[in-house]
Amino acid sequence: MPVLSSAPEVDMKKTGIFLLLLLCAWLAFGEHVSFDDARQVAVNWIKTLNSAFKDQVTLTTGEILSREGIAVGYVFHFSPAGYMLVAAEDYLPPVKLYSLKNDFAREGRDFEDQVIGTLSSLIRKVNAKTLDPERYFLKSNRDNFSFLKMERPQAQMLTVPNPVQDAVPFLRTAWNQGDPYNLKCPMINGRRPPCGCVATAFAQIFYHYRYPGAGQGSHSYIWNEKTLTAHFDHPYKWDQMLLNYQTTTASTEQKEAIAQLMYDVGVAFEMDYGLRGSGAYATEALTALPSFFKYSDDIKAIDRSQVSTDSQWFDIAQQQVDKGLPVAFSIYNDDSGHEVVIDGYRISQGATTFHINMGWGGSYDAYYSLNNIDGFEVDEWQIFIYDIYPPGYLDVQPPQNTTGEAHLNESLFFSQYVCRVSWEASPSGDTNLSKYIVLQKDSQGNVAALSEVLPQVKEYVFRSADYNACSYAVVAVDQNGRQSTAKFFSLVLR
Repeated sequence: MPVLSSAPEVDMKKTGIFLLLLLCAWLAFGEHVSFDDARQVAVNWIKTLNSAFKDQVTLTTGEILSREGIAVGYVFHFSPAGYMLVAAEDYLPPVKLYSLKNDFAREGRDFEDQVIGTLSSLIRKVNAKTLDPERYFLKSNRDNFSFLKMERPQAQMLTVPNPVQDAVPFLRTAWNQGDPYNLKCPMINGRRPPCGCVATAFAQIFYHYRYPGAGQGSHSYIWNEKTLTAHFDHPYKWDQMLLNYQTTTASTEQKEAIAQLMYDVGVAFEMDYGLRGSGAYATEALTALPSFFKYSDDIKAIDRSQVSTDSQWFDIAQQQVDKGLPVAFSIYNDDSGHEVVIDGYRISQGATTFHINMGWGGSYDAYYSLNNIDGFEVDEWQIFIYDIYPPGYLDVQPPQNTTGEAHLNESLFFSQYVCRVSWEASPSGDTNLSKYIVLQKDSQGNVAALSEVLPQVKEYVFRSADYNACSYAVVAVDQNGRQSTAKFFSLVLR
C-alpha cells in the first residue's frame, strides 16, 4: 500500500510515532521496572551521553506514563533541552527514544497519547501471552536493563566496555508538509493538501546532495479525474531553499523554490493527494530517481521480512550511514504509514539507536531504538530504500575498522596517556586519496583537525592529559579535496 502522510496537525503524527515505537516482545518471567530503577537507567544513560558521546546534559525531573492504572513507561527530562523514554518492562529496550533538542511537553498531546497507548497495548499483549517469546524476545534488552540499572558513585562515569560509535546526523533540513511546501499541490475544495511524507523525505535527501542541478524528462498521471504533469528539465534552486521555513521569514523566491521541488517529487511518485493525508509508494523511487532526477541506478529496496535478524537489519542502514548516505525508511501497516529518513546512529552498551528525521519540521527528530525484536511482525511492514546517491558520489569512501585506545604512562614527575588512533583503507583502496585527516571533537561539539597524514599511513599517536576529554574520527580526502563522512568514536583505556 502507499505510504500515507497527513498534515502534521492531523492523525499521521500518531501513526508515525506509533510505528516507530512499535515493540513486539513477550516473556512470562519479565520484570516490571520501578520508577527508581528507571531513574537509575536515566542517570547512567546521562553518564553515557556525557562521557562517551561528549554531550552536556543533566537530569532534571521524571514522570510516570500510565494508562488505566498501568505504568507503561517513564519520561525523564534533560537540561538544557531533551528527554528520554524508559520502558516500564525489562523485555523492552531500556532506552526507547531520546532527544537532545526537543522537549517532551512540546511534542504535543497527540505524541504523548500515542506513546502511552502503544506501550499500554503491547504490555497487555505480553500479559495475555499472545506473542511467541522464541520469536520476539531479545535477551540483549534485559542485559541492557541490568547494565544501566547498576548504581555507581556520583562522581564515577559510566564505564563502557566496548568503543562507542557515533555517526553524527548529517541532514540539516527540518522540512514539513504544509505551507510553503505544498503551494504547488493541486487544490481540493479550495484548500491545498499536504505535499506528503514521501515527497518531504526524498526532497530532504535531494537537498543533502544538492542534486540534481536540473532534472530530465516529464511525467503525467491521472489524479482525481485530472491530469497532473511535471516537467523536470529545469534548474532546482538549492541556494534559495531554507533549512527551516518555520524559523525564518521566507521570500517569495524561497517559497517558490521549495514548492517546485515538492511538487515535482510528488508527481514523479504519483502522489495521491488528500486533505487528511497524501500518500505514495516509496518504492517508486527505484525508477523515479534515476529516470527524472539523474540519481544512480544502483538504488535498491529491501523489505524487513527478507532479513533474518534485527542486527542484520540494523547493519544495512548502518553501512549506508557510514558512507554518508541517507536511508529512506518506510513504516506502514494495512491502514497507514510514514516515510522518514535515517541519517545517523549511536551505538553503546545499553542502546543501539538510529537518528531519524521525521519530516515534521524538526518535531520528533530523535534517536530511536529499533532493536527490540529478532523477528518480524506480520501486521507491520518496514522497507529500507538505500544506495541513494548521485553517480560517482561514492568515489570517496571512509576508512574502515577505525579504532582508538589509550595507555597510561606514569613517571615520578607526571602522568599522561599515550593515545593511538588506527584505521584501514576502505575496500576501494587509497590510490585516489591525497591524505587522511584525524579529527577531534571536544565536549562543546567543536571539531578541529588534529593531524593530516599521508594515504599510506594508517595510524596516529599522540599524548593527552585526559584521554576521555574528546572523541575522534578519521576522514579520507581525495585528490579533488572531497572528504568522506566523519564517524566519531571514543578512546578505550587499555
